[in-house]
Amino acid sequence: RLARPAERTSSADAADAEADPRPAAPCRVLELFVHPLKSCGGMRVRRWPLDPLSGRLLYDREWGLAGPSGTLLRSTAHPRLALLRPELDLAAGLLTVSAPGLATLTLSLPLEEKQVHSRVAPRAARSPSSSPEESLTLCGEECYGAAVGGPEAALWFERAVGVPCRLPGRSRAR
Repeated sequence: RLARPAERTSSADAADAEADPRPAAPCRVLELFVHPLKSCGGMRVRRWPLDPLSGRLLYDREWGLAGPSGTLLRSTAHPRLALLRPELDLAAGLLTVSAPGLATLTLSLPLEEKQVHSRVAPRAARSPSSSPEESLTLCGEECYGAAVGGPEAALWFERAVGVPCRLPGRSRAR
């Protein structure tokens, strides 16, 4: 018999339950969150496509804010990151980010090429970044990206987080 977690009284009972060859009861996902910006708030979604290359949620932790040294900021050292609320609109190709006390930042996304190679530019500019690409590590994966969104986006993120930072766009291949 499979024991419910509340019925388990010892680690031996838990091991017996895990060794039971019968299939587990079906699970149902009650909530699904996508985190386009690493270490920032997530966006609740009802359905979301998968990245065709990785099989992960499309654009989940696709971007992260890099400090002046080029390392990605983490919420453990910069708790204001958790106050940033990104929203992705795949149909419109827009990433909007809100933060307390600031006007919403809207960035356009070119979503061609299977929606996996991304560059972000200010909605008004819509031109690719001219910044040189640099190596960065995002969720343990080495990738390359250029600072995007221009100085306006960097200033917005600095005001939101409280430290100078920029949003590197990510491209998986060089």
